[in-house]
Amino acid sequence: MGVLFFLTLMLAGIMLAHPANAMTAKDYQKKYMGKNDKVISAMRLAYWDGAANSFATFDEWFEATEHKKLYCLPQNVIINAKLLETLSDSHLQILIDRGEPLEGWRMPDLALISLIEAFPCKK
Repeated sequence: MGVLFFLTLMLAGIMLAHPANAMTAKDYQKKYMGKNDKVISAMRLAYWDGAANSFATFDEWFEATEHKKLYCLPQNVIINAKLLETLSDSHLQILIDRGEPLEGWRMPDLALISLIEAFPCKK
């Protein structure tokens, strides 16, 4: 099975396993960004926890099949809700600051791109 096929399945799995993960960047911005009350914080944590579980499964598949990884975490770093939230929120804020349109972006896409940029694999 090809890596691209598995990547497609993994992203679909993220969206199906935790429906909130299919949230668009624009919806995420409106619902969560800049809001710090306890309910919103708990919702954000649940959102990113579901995504973290999916990315952990993705990592295990790459390890088991010895396919080329898209990102390479240092040994002391694990994918968790806080890491994904921090990386994705930073990436989203860059898009907002640049005035780029958020249409077409989904939060799992931003999370994956953020992981690739933050933890590139050595060639």
